Amino acid sequence: MNDNQRVVLGIYAALFAAMLLYPPWTVTETSGRLGANGGEYKQVVKTEYAWLHEGVTSYNTNGYVSHCGTLAIWQLLAQWVALTVVAHSAYLLLRKEVHGRCADGSGVR
Repeated sequence: MNDNQRVVLGIYAALFAAMLLYPPWTVTETSGRLGANGGEYKQVVKTEYAWLHEGVTSYNTNGYVSHCGTLAIWQLLAQWVALTVVAHSAYLLLRKEVHGRCADGSGVR
């Protein structure tokens, strides 16, 4: 492993940890009234990012929870897979070969 590959692995590890600590959350916001008399009711689903230990919760003016978030596991996994593919590609592109042999002289790639 050469120095450039070590840098790629370090960046990969830092980004992987950052994605874990600041993951995506799926938030469902509701507004309006839903009752026996009907009325307007609106529901919006969106993605937000927040610290893992805090989560996503918002309170309205009455002090009640207006929306809560759930961890978007599939989106987080997709981000990790994309990061892994890019890092692995960079790792392989940065290897140094000398006439079919590795830079350290061994015949093992």
